[in-house]
Amino acid sequence: MKERFGTELSVKYPQKNATSFSDYFHRLSMIDIQISVEQRTTKQNMEILFFKTYFDKISTGRKKGFIAESAIPVYGNEYLIADAVCMLQTPNRKELFAIEMYR
Repeated sequence: MKERFGTELSVKYPQKNATSFSDYFHRLSMIDIQISVEQRTTKQNMEILFFKTYFDKISTGRKKGFIAESAIPVYGNEYLIADAVCMLQTPNRKELFAIEMYR
């Protein structure tokens, strides 16, 4: 990715070998979507405030606890996990998107 795009795009990608092949093409499609969103926002004078995906994990503070960055809390310890969640700053307002990709 660095060789192809340099540091222009802020797309996250796995640094090590993928742990699961079962969602390889799904992850690849999500990266393609993020690249497309980055390119579109640049052309339309918008800014990506954040772009979080299900395969990026954050600590829950527990011993073995990690959760997807795109998790949306619903009630108590329950949550929905979107493939991606992003917020765009348009010339007029902020817009929040939850992205689900089916292939």
